[in-house]
Amino acid sequence: MPLNPDLNGASHEGVAWNQGSTREGKRHSAWEAFIKPKLGNPDLTFVDGTIVETILFEGRRAVGIRAIKDGTRVTFKARKGVVLSAGSINSPQILMLSGIGDPAQLKRHGIEPLVESPDVGRNLMEHPGLYVLAEMNVTTANSLATPINGVKTLAEWVFRRKGFMSVPTAQVLAFLKSDPSFEEPDLQFHLFPFGWVKKKGRYTVPNRKLTTILVNINHPKSMGHLELRSKDPLAPVAIYPRLLDHPDDFDGVKRGLAWVRKIASTAPFGSQVMNLIDVPDPSAGAVADEAYIRKSTVPFLHPVGTCRMGIDARAVLTPDLKVRGADNLWVADASIFPRHIAGNTNATSIMIGERASDLIEP
Repeated sequence: MPLNPDLNGASHEGVAWNQGSTREGKRHSAWEAFIKPKLGNPDLTFVDGTIVETILFEGRRAVGIRAIKDGTRVTFKARKGVVLSAGSINSPQILMLSGIGDPAQLKRHGIEPLVESPDVGRNLMEHPGLYVLAEMNVTTANSLATPINGVKTLAEWVFRRKGFMSVPTAQVLAFLKSDPSFEEPDLQFHLFPFGWVKKKGRYTVPNRKLTTILVNINHPKSMGHLELRSKDPLAPVAIYPRLLDHPDDFDGVKRGLAWVRKIASTAPFGSQVMNLIDVPDPSAGAVADEAYIRKSTVPFLHPVGTCRMGIDARAVLTPDLKVRGADNLWVADASIFPRHIAGNTNATSIMIGERASDLIEP
């Protein structure tokens, strides 16, 4: 794997120190960057603790929303329109609750269809992959989980904004082509200098010499979907991830496992790896690997695509982010992706918000 000095530069192939959205030793979220500085402005009203119940329409023109705040229904009127930015799970849910979706599904829950758009909630794409714990013969950041070291680390961050707590948890990232014939990297790796275990339903950081190698495929072909459970906005949607439906995705995770084994057996890092926890020995064969991949593959919390934009008639959104079949209604979040991206979705979602501000007339 080549060393890459800038994963956000001309090419993202290679190994690099992680670049994080941090400022003064803290995560600098979209809230911190965009909303918090504007809270005193007269043209912004921030309301929290509020669940959107439905979008309000006059005909097919969005004119506001109805929401639930502290158990009471409230209405917010829109002067120019409504921009939905609730993410890949809740944006399609709100559209369906508002009558935009598959008419048969909406009627099943007692919702009167307004716009026939059967792909709302479809096209769910995720980055499937593996979390692999490695037992090391050298001290790792798990040593900070002891009371004394924990206090020292916390004090270093509180008083100096430095140390382990001031940097992204995944300190190293890598994008690589698992096969040199590929045009672009098909695998992403995160390397964590610590490891965590699940015990009695909770994740803990044990005082053991652990690191974590995460590998996921970049451009999955499998597609899941979302469905309403009811017309109650407080009811979570039903999620059908179907992570390894497409055989190419299974093969991609399998290649990722092979590369994890390479990393864990190649010096200098590999010389400090004692074993990979719960990973079958390569000598166990393909059947053992398949069982492990089927059991251990998880979503990497990068859901996209459930309000896909496109130029075809089934696309939920037009390329300018307007909801097809409705007026004065836009969506701006990761749900608009027509295909998945390589890497984490945070920066790309912020870019979508920036682009939406250009496309939507003030």
